[in-house]
Amino acid sequence: LYVARAISTVVESSCATAPPRVFHSQNTSPGNLVAIQRMAHVAGVAHLDEKCHLSIHPTHGPWIALRAVLVFDDLEGPSDEERIETPPNPMDGDANARARVDDAFAKACEGYDDPSTTLERWQRWVAVRDAVFPSTTKHPERYYDDQVLYHYNCQTEDKSQRERIRGEMRGYRKRA
Repeated sequence: LYVARAISTVVESSCATAPPRVFHSQNTSPGNLVAIQRMAHVAGVAHLDEKCHLSIHPTHGPWIALRAVLVFDDLEGPSDEERIETPPNPMDGDANARARVDDAFAKACEGYDDPSTTLERWQRWVAVRDAVFPSTTKHPERYYDDQVLYHYNCQTEDKSQRERIRGEMRGYRKRA
């Protein structure tokens, strides 16, 4: 909701010509679904790893959120010389990272449809992201633990953690 409001505000205040078409990643209704990871890859924002389906940014690693795509129909795209190249896959030259990620991805897929694994399922998907970076340290841009908990632990029945985090964020905004 925050991103949608922010984009709407910017579009309304900045676009003198035809406004862009906006596609939000959470809107999967017919006519609105976009391949947002593929778009980020083609636009040179992040490398899309085809094996584990992670978008990996050169600085932020897999710890990015792709929330929306704006399509400007009245603008011409860059020439081939101006086009930003897709960042390389950091695992292409690191066999250990590739093995870590492949192993974590296989574990995340195991029992995915088993309802008894709901509590640990989200942790397995976080482990895939963590595996991109050496396991002895966390990626410097990794989400804070509460961010991970908020974004990944949404499949459980217990919503108390998300409510606690929301409450803390409301307090943070008031102090800011």
